[in-house]
Amino acid sequence: MKSQTLKALIPLVAICLAAALLLGVFNLITEKPIQENSLRTAMETRRRLMPKAANFEETTVEPGSGIDSCYLGVDEQGSPVGYVAAATVNGYGGEVVVTLGMNLSGRLTGLDVGGDNFSETAGLGALAKEPAFTGQYVEKTLPLTLVKAPAQADADSVEAISGATRTSTAVNDGVNHIGAYLLRLMESSQL
Repeated sequence: MKSQTLKALIPLVAICLAAALLLGVFNLITEKPIQENSLRTAMETRRRLMPKAANFEETTVEPGSGIDSCYLGVDEQGSPVGYVAAATVNGYGGEVVVTLGMNLSGRLTGLDVGGDNFSETAGLGALAKEPAFTGQYVEKTLPLTLVKAPAQADADSVEAISGATRTSTAVNDGVNHIGAYLLRLMESSQL
């Protein structure tokens, strides 16, 4: 009985080992292209949010600041034009990466919402990624409040996504947090 069990287990163990080996090889093959694609996507996002910048220089982020990354955008002559920074907030479905562009006069130049783990509800919170929502932030200054009706919106507010208040609030709080960080950074570096 034991020898029959062992004979039956040998092919199963061989199949498991072969599958594990193939998964390991596949991971090694795809790891570098995935990382390169992620870096390329991040650079494209920075360029979209800060179109006047020709290059970006990574800046040191203060520990405990809640900021994931921060880049100084510089023009063709190397003169600073603004910053692009990102922070992760908690939306309704989990992590939401908020990436914000701000010029040196404190005006927002763009907003990107998403991230690798973005899982907000389709048709509701997922609308936070759409230009109809993110476009409301462009050319505004901080702090911004969130309103529920278009009639309430003004220069210091943005309209929440109907049915996705938690996601809208998380994104808006992220924008205000990143913006405050960037304003402090600009003040301390006197750009």
